[in-house]
Amino acid sequence: MPPKPRVQLALTSPLATHSWEFGRLALQVLYDADPRLHPERVGLNDTDLRKKLPCDTVEDVKPLWAVGAEDWGEQPESVASDLHWRRAKPLQARGAFGHLGKTLKGNLLPAFVRLTCNYRPDVDLLQPFKAWCRLYKPTQAYLHYVGAPELEPDYSYTITPEQIKSGYRSPEMVQKDAWSSFIRGTFGPLRRQKTLNLGWVNYFPKEFVQNGMPEELEAIGVTVEPFAEGYILQLGPSLGDVKTDFRTFSELRHQAKGVLGRERFVIEEEPLLTG
Repeated sequence: MPPKPRVQLALTSPLATHSWEFGRLALQVLYDADPRLHPERVGLNDTDLRKKLPCDTVEDVKPLWAVGAEDWGEQPESVASDLHWRRAKPLQARGAFGHLGKTLKGNLLPAFVRLTCNYRPDVDLLQPFKAWCRLYKPTQAYLHYVGAPELEPDYSYTITPEQIKSGYRSPEMVQKDAWSSFIRGTFGPLRRQKTLNLGWVNYFPKEFVQNGMPEELEAIGVTVEPFAEGYILQLGPSLGDVKTDFRTFSELRHQAKGVLGRERFVIEEEPLLTG
């Protein structure tokens, strides 16, 4: 059985996020959002999430922010613990804050924010999305309704130990991996990070949306808003439109990727348009 439809907010950032000064601002965005998104459980892992640790206020969560980074300077020296949170019905919301970190091999892992919840037309998710984009200065971010057309396909495949060792990926594997990452809101390490697809609303730095593209995007029906140090691209009037008329959204996404450059996106095809 495929996962249930939901709303996915995701961003990835090259900023160092381990200081409590940054953490207070990042968490405040969540606590300023709709009360139905306020955390009821917080922790570093599932065990913590069952303990009912204090989380009524932003300051309550301070002991859990970037655990493992207490002695870092301005730049990461290792990998700090992610902070996870949950809230029960009606939204069944959950999310995580991850920190810029350095692996043992010296590779940088990006900071990230993820939020997943049920769709409700009266819950404003665009406001926290924009607030986090302003704070995190992402390399990319999106807010999207993930429904049946994107959830029902089978993204599993069989791979041999030899293929794993060699790093082999067939074109079909690459597409399935990309779809799995997109619907889960994950991006991968900074050094080989790629843009997977477009959501209903997207943030990109200015260099991604090149000269002439804003006008071309507006001409096909994409709303383009200069925002912070980049652009917000909105594909359709409301998040609910993706739920009720996915085909129209899918057609617009296909056109928008043509303007931005299809080669810049890993996911090549559109559900329904190729079925």
